[in-house]
Amino acid sequence: MINLELILPCLEGNEDHIFYKGDTSLLKNMCKKCEYFSPLRFFMNKHYKDFRLERCCEVEIKNRGKQPEAIFVNKSNPNEKIVIEVKSQLQMFATDIKRDEKETSRRKRFEKKIINDIAKNTFIKANELLEKFNIVLPTDLESIFLRGYVLSISRIPENVELMGKRFGVRRSVVEEILSYKGEREKRLIDAIAGKNVQFLVNNIIDCGLNGADKFSIYHEYTIDKLSFMLQKADIDSDFSVRYIEYPSGVRDYFIPTKEAIEARMYKRFEECKLKFSNYMSSEYKRILLIENENHYLKSNMLEILQNIEVPGYIDELWSSFYIIEEVWNEKIEDFEDTIVGVEYIKIYPA
Repeated sequence: MINLELILPCLEGNEDHIFYKGDTSLLKNMCKKCEYFSPLRFFMNKHYKDFRLERCCEVEIKNRGKQPEAIFVNKSNPNEKIVIEVKSQLQMFATDIKRDEKETSRRKRFEKKIINDIAKNTFIKANELLEKFNIVLPTDLESIFLRGYVLSISRIPENVELMGKRFGVRRSVVEEILSYKGEREKRLIDAIAGKNVQFLVNNIIDCGLNGADKFSIYHEYTIDKLSFMLQKADIDSDFSVRYIEYPSGVRDYFIPTKEAIEARMYKRFEECKLKFSNYMSSEYKRILLIENENHYLKSNMLEILQNIEVPGYIDELWSSFYIIEEVWNEKIEDFEDTIVGVEYIKIYPA
């Protein structure tokens, strides 16, 4: 069990509670969620080790207008403080912020509904087709032939070389599937389930007629600009679906949309103008930390961010980036890109 007093300065048992001037704490049910727990704690512990949490402004000082996330104080100098705001940089869908927020909402729906619908429809339609063929599978064979599969969805790379530069996929698999709306979305899900069912049922029939040596452990197919691999996983697991944000190797030359990132950043700057307005004295260092929640290649993101003009009321601009490595996956017996950590890079001043 986690001992929160070892982590949260707002709790009296924490060794850094002497620096905390706030009235709120997580255990008093005054916070809907703890902003300090992550990512603030990781960032500050790594890059500002001598600073301690003084106050969670956004939770506590609501009667003074828009507030930043938190204030930190130098444990050796009470007159040296950091005020920090944390903002997310989600996958960019458009330069239009309202549309971007709408698409982000649809992305969450995609993960909750569309992914589940593919798995559910595959299993239901496979059983319907088996019933049509008068094939009844015992429970143990059902776990072998219908369950224990994972369907991986990725985007087909579109490599183009122009004037010595290499360009690739400009939309992730999520954005591609989200472009299917209404009836097109339903037809896509039905088409995916249909391809899965065709393979699963043919596998059952082939093994029934020709023996277990005809059992096939994987099946690949494409629909439009999407690539699918249906592969045997654990016998004890259910049928599941996962998606690969970008095809293997595509991230090496994927270029995020400059206009989209700039539009989102300028909105973040305007929000900080209000939130930092009460902390403009020399006592405070004002930091905007961008939580970069996408898989854009770091060098491409840095090139865009480092060329954005940062307003004077922001002293430092930082951005997080996923650390992605190829890790061996025993289940699929192959390497796959895996997030192994997060790093924070100062964008401004360089």
